[in-house]
Amino acid sequence: MYPNKVQYKKAVVNEMFKEEFNSQFDFSAVLDGNDPILSSGGNAIVFKLKDKKNENYALKLFNENLKGRNQRLKAISNFLSLHKNDSLIDFTFYEELVYIDSDTNIEVEGFYPGVLMKWIEADSLEEKLKQFINVKDTKSLTIVAENFKKLALGLLELEIAHGDIKLSNILIDKSLNLKLIDYDGLFV
Repeated sequence: MYPNKVQYKKAVVNEMFKEEFNSQFDFSAVLDGNDPILSSGGNAIVFKLKDKKNENYALKLFNENLKGRNQRLKAISNFLSLHKNDSLIDFTFYEELVYIDSDTNIEVEGFYPGVLMKWIEADSLEEKLKQFINVKDTKSLTIVAENFKKLALGLLELEIAHGDIKLSNILIDKSLNLKLIDYDGLFV
């Protein structure tokens, strides 16, 4: 059994990270009012964190233990540390990152894995394309198409595949550069 959203929120807000990581990064949750900024999907919850330098990070914590995930994420993390690409964001997988205490469920007490990567301030490609189409901004659409081509060719050059390319897993910044996120299905 893995922790639920409430247990993860409590751990992140209380900075229950393994000491070696907290002393290295000194994470704290970025709050919206009293609640941490987060988004959740089918298999994970992503929290927005900041370090002592005020740099933002995305912390991905998992809802369930999927067979082979730890080995796969370690391999992806190692690959990305050795191979740079403008469309990919370095991330690090930690097998024991956040501590969940036993106050609500003794079965989940202990350290749980997570992925840490830089937080990218950008819109999803889906949102941005809708904006460009609504105002008939063909110049920006042409630039985005060219940048998508560069993204695809960059993946081919590295001989990797994303595995879950969809508009919500591609971010676009103000300069119309594209960044891939959600590397759980990345094939390296």
